[in-house]
Amino acid sequence: MSIIQDPTLYGADGEKKELPVVTVLNTLKSSLSENNEQEILEGLSQLKLECDRDLAVRCTAGNSDAYSVLLSAVENFKDNVPLLKQTLTAKISLTNGQPDLLDNKGKELFLELLDLHSSNPDVLELVILFIRNTCIRHEENRQSYVKLGLIEKLASILKSQGNQSTVVMVTCQTLQVLTFDDDIRVPFGQAHEHAKRIVTEGNALKIILDLCKGQYVICLTVLP
Repeated sequence: MSIIQDPTLYGADGEKKELPVVTVLNTLKSSLSENNEQEILEGLSQLKLECDRDLAVRCTAGNSDAYSVLLSAVENFKDNVPLLKQTLTAKISLTNGQPDLLDNKGKELFLELLDLHSSNPDVLELVILFIRNTCIRHEENRQSYVKLGLIEKLASILKSQGNQSTVVMVTCQTLQVLTFDDDIRVPFGQAHEHAKRIVTEGNALKIILDLCKGQYVICLTVLP
Protein backbone atom coordinates (compact mmCIF):
# COMPACT_ATOMS: atom_id res chain seq x y z
CA MET A 1 0.00 0.00 0.00
CA SER A 2 1.30 3.46 -0.91
CA ILE A 3 1.79 6.02 1.83
CA ILE A 4 1.86 8.91 -0.64
CA GLN A 5 -1.30 10.97 -0.44
CA ASP A 6 -1.67 12.90 -3.69
CA PRO A 7 -5.01 13.29 -5.53
CA THR A 8 -3.22 13.83 -8.84
CA LEU A 9 -2.14 10.18 -8.73
CA TYR A 10 -5.70 9.09 -9.53
CA GLY A 11 -7.38 9.21 -12.92
CA ALA A 12 -10.91 10.42 -13.63
CA ASP A 13 -12.21 6.87 -13.20
CA GLY A 14 -10.55 6.55 -9.80
CA GLU A 15 -7.86 4.21 -11.05
CA LYS A 16 -4.50 4.81 -9.47
CA LYS A 17 -1.59 5.81 -11.69
CA GLU A 18 1.98 4.60 -11.28
CA LEU A 19 3.79 6.67 -8.69
CA PRO A 20 6.26 9.15 -10.27
CA VAL A 21 9.16 7.92 -8.14
CA VAL A 22 8.49 4.34 -9.28
CA THR A 23 8.37 5.47 -12.91
CA VAL A 24 11.67 7.31 -12.50
CA LEU A 25 13.26 4.30 -10.80
CA ASN A 26 12.13 1.91 -13.54
CA THR A 27 13.50 4.25 -16.21
CA LEU A 28 16.80 4.44 -14.33
CA LYS A 29 17.01 0.65 -14.16
CA SER A 30 16.61 0.48 -17.94
CA SER A 31 19.28 3.13 -18.47
CA LEU A 32 21.67 1.27 -16.18
CA SER A 33 21.12 -2.00 -18.01
CA GLU A 34 21.80 -0.28 -21.35
CA ASN A 35 24.79 1.61 -19.89
CA ASN A 36 23.60 4.89 -21.40
CA GLU A 37 25.64 7.42 -19.43
CA GLN A 38 23.60 10.51 -20.31
CA GLU A 39 20.31 8.83 -19.51
CA ILE A 40 21.78 7.47 -16.28
CA LEU A 41 22.80 10.97 -15.20
CA GLU A 42 19.34 12.30 -16.00
CA GLY A 43 17.65 9.41 -14.22
CA LEU A 44 19.77 9.86 -11.09
CA SER A 45 18.99 13.57 -11.06
CA GLN A 46 15.25 12.90 -11.38
CA LEU A 47 15.35 10.27 -8.64
CA LYS A 48 17.06 12.74 -6.32
CA LEU A 49 14.38 15.36 -7.02
CA GLU A 50 11.66 12.83 -6.25
CA CYS A 51 13.32 11.72 -3.01
CA ASP A 52 13.76 15.33 -1.95
CA ARG A 53 9.99 15.84 -2.01
CA ASP A 54 9.24 14.17 1.32
CA LEU A 55 9.81 11.09 3.46
CA ALA A 56 6.77 9.28 2.03
CA VAL A 57 8.33 9.37 -1.43
CA ARG A 58 11.67 8.19 -0.05
CA CYS A 59 9.96 5.29 1.73
CA THR A 60 8.21 4.31 -1.48
CA ALA A 61 11.52 4.41 -3.34
CA GLY A 62 13.14 2.32 -0.61
CA ASN A 63 10.33 -0.24 -0.79
CA SER A 64 10.83 -0.36 -4.58
CA ASP A 65 14.46 -1.54 -4.29
CA ALA A 66 16.02 1.89 -4.92
CA TYR A 67 18.71 1.25 -2.31
CA SER A 68 20.01 -1.90 -4.03
CA VAL A 69 19.84 -0.28 -7.46
CA LEU A 70 21.89 2.71 -6.30
CA LEU A 71 24.33 0.58 -4.30
CA SER A 72 25.11 -1.47 -7.40
CA ALA A 73 25.56 1.76 -9.33
CA VAL A 74 28.00 3.09 -6.72
CA GLU A 75 29.99 -0.12 -7.00
CA ASN A 76 30.01 0.01 -10.80
CA PHE A 77 30.92 3.70 -10.99
CA LYS A 78 33.70 3.72 -8.36
CA ASP A 79 36.19 4.92 -10.97
CA ASN A 80 33.83 7.16 -12.94
CA VAL A 81 33.75 10.35 -10.90
CA PRO A 82 30.87 12.19 -12.68
CA LEU A 83 28.55 9.20 -12.46
CA LEU A 84 29.73 8.34 -8.95
CA LYS A 85 29.01 11.85 -7.68
CA GLN A 86 25.51 11.87 -9.16
CA THR A 87 24.81 8.41 -7.75
CA LEU A 88 26.03 9.46 -4.31
CA THR A 89 23.83 12.54 -4.42
CA ALA A 90 20.77 10.41 -5.17
CA LYS A 91 21.70 7.91 -2.48
CA ILE A 92 22.07 10.67 0.11
CA SER A 93 18.56 11.89 -0.70
CA LEU A 94 17.15 8.35 -0.52
CA THR A 95 18.64 7.61 2.92
CA ASN A 96 17.59 10.92 4.47
CA GLY A 97 15.51 9.70 7.42
CA GLN A 98 15.93 6.06 6.34
CA PRO A 99 19.11 4.74 8.00
CA ASP A 100 17.59 1.25 8.18
CA LEU A 101 18.22 0.86 4.45
CA LEU A 102 21.96 0.51 5.03
CA ASP A 103 23.37 -3.02 4.89
CA ASN A 104 26.81 -4.47 5.64
CA LYS A 105 27.83 -4.36 1.99
CA GLY A 106 27.04 -0.65 1.93
CA LYS A 107 29.09 0.05 5.05
CA GLU A 108 32.14 -1.67 3.65
CA LEU A 109 31.75 -0.09 0.21
CA PHE A 110 31.47 3.45 1.52
CA LEU A 111 34.47 3.05 3.79
CA GLU A 112 36.36 1.74 0.76
CA LEU A 113 35.38 4.89 -1.15
CA LEU A 114 36.99 7.04 1.57
CA ASP A 115 40.30 5.38 0.76
CA LEU A 116 39.80 5.19 -2.99
CA HIS A 117 38.99 8.90 -3.34
CA SER A 118 41.08 10.25 -0.46
CA SER A 119 42.44 13.08 -2.63
CA ASN A 120 39.10 14.13 -4.14
CA PRO A 121 37.31 16.52 -1.76
CA ASP A 122 34.08 16.57 -3.78
CA VAL A 123 33.66 12.80 -3.59
CA LEU A 124 34.79 12.67 0.03
CA GLU A 125 32.16 15.21 1.04
CA LEU A 126 29.38 13.17 -0.56
CA VAL A 127 30.58 9.87 0.90
CA ILE A 128 30.81 11.37 4.39
CA LEU A 129 27.36 12.95 4.04
CA PHE A 130 25.95 9.52 3.23
CA ILE A 131 27.69 7.99 6.25
CA ARG A 132 26.35 10.76 8.47
CA ASN A 133 22.80 10.18 7.16
CA THR A 134 22.95 6.50 7.99
CA CYS A 135 24.27 7.14 11.50
CA ILE A 136 21.53 9.54 12.62
CA ARG A 137 19.06 7.75 14.91
CA HIS A 138 20.69 4.39 14.21
CA GLU A 139 22.94 2.99 16.93
CA GLU A 140 23.69 -0.28 15.15
CA ASN A 141 25.05 1.54 12.11
CA ARG A 142 27.20 3.79 14.29
CA GLN A 143 28.71 0.86 16.14
CA SER A 144 29.34 -1.06 12.93
CA TYR A 145 31.08 1.88 11.28
CA VAL A 146 33.28 2.41 14.34
CA LYS A 147 34.26 -1.27 14.43
CA LEU A 148 35.22 -1.00 10.75
CA GLY A 149 37.60 1.90 11.51
CA LEU A 150 35.52 4.94 10.64
CA ILE A 151 36.96 7.15 13.39
CA GLU A 152 40.52 6.64 12.23
CA LYS A 153 39.54 7.29 8.61
CA LEU A 154 37.73 10.52 9.49
CA ALA A 155 40.69 11.69 11.57
CA SER A 156 42.99 11.04 8.61
CA ILE A 157 40.66 13.04 6.36
CA LEU A 158 40.78 15.97 8.77
CA LYS A 159 44.56 15.93 8.49
CA SER A 160 44.74 15.64 4.72
CA GLN A 161 41.80 17.89 3.86
CA GLY A 162 42.35 20.62 6.44
CA ASN A 163 42.13 23.34 3.78
CA GLN A 164 38.79 22.07 2.45
CA SER A 165 36.24 23.76 4.69
CA THR A 166 33.17 21.80 3.57
CA VAL A 167 34.94 18.46 3.95
CA VAL A 168 36.14 19.43 7.43
CA MET A 169 32.64 20.57 8.38
CA VAL A 170 30.84 17.37 7.33
CA THR A 171 33.62 15.26 8.85
CA CYS A 172 33.23 17.01 12.20
CA GLN A 173 29.46 16.66 11.99
CA THR A 174 29.83 12.94 11.37
CA LEU A 175 32.15 12.53 14.34
CA GLN A 176 29.57 14.40 16.38
CA VAL A 177 26.79 12.05 15.25
CA LEU A 178 28.86 9.09 16.46
CA THR A 179 28.46 10.50 19.98
CA PHE A 180 24.66 10.77 19.76
CA ASP A 181 22.29 8.71 21.88
CA ASP A 182 19.19 9.24 19.73
CA ASP A 183 18.03 5.74 18.77
CA ILE A 184 14.97 5.07 20.93
CA ARG A 185 15.08 1.38 19.97
CA VAL A 186 18.34 0.89 21.89
CA PRO A 187 18.28 1.16 25.71
CA PHE A 188 22.05 1.58 26.04
CA GLY A 189 24.22 3.00 23.28
CA GLN A 190 27.94 3.53 22.90
CA ALA A 191 27.94 7.34 22.76
CA HIS A 192 30.51 7.83 25.52
CA GLU A 193 32.68 4.97 24.28
CA HIS A 194 32.71 6.52 20.80
CA ALA A 195 33.60 9.92 22.25
CA LYS A 196 36.49 8.32 24.12
CA ARG A 197 37.70 6.57 20.98
CA ILE A 198 37.53 9.79 18.98
CA VAL A 199 40.00 11.31 21.44
CA THR A 200 42.22 8.33 22.21
CA GLU A 201 42.32 6.31 18.99
CA GLY A 202 41.63 8.92 16.35
CA ASN A 203 43.35 11.80 18.12
CA ALA A 204 40.63 13.79 16.38
CA LEU A 205 40.14 16.36 19.13
CA LYS A 206 43.75 17.54 18.88
CA ILE A 207 43.49 17.63 15.09
CA ILE A 208 40.33 19.75 15.29
CA LEU A 209 41.88 22.13 17.81
CA ASP A 210 44.90 22.53 15.55
CA LEU A 211 42.59 23.28 12.62
CA CYS A 212 40.77 25.88 14.71
CA LYS A 213 44.06 27.73 15.05
CA GLY A 214 44.25 28.07 11.29
CA GLN A 215 42.33 30.37 8.98
CA TYR A 216 40.26 27.87 7.04
CA VAL A 217 37.18 26.81 9.01
CA ILE A 218 35.27 26.99 12.25
CA CYS A 219 35.21 23.40 13.50
CA LEU A 220 32.27 21.89 15.33
CA THR A 221 32.56 20.44 18.83
CA VAL A 222 32.38 16.67 18.53
CA LEU A 223 32.20 15.65 22.16
CA PRO A 224 28.99 15.70 24.21
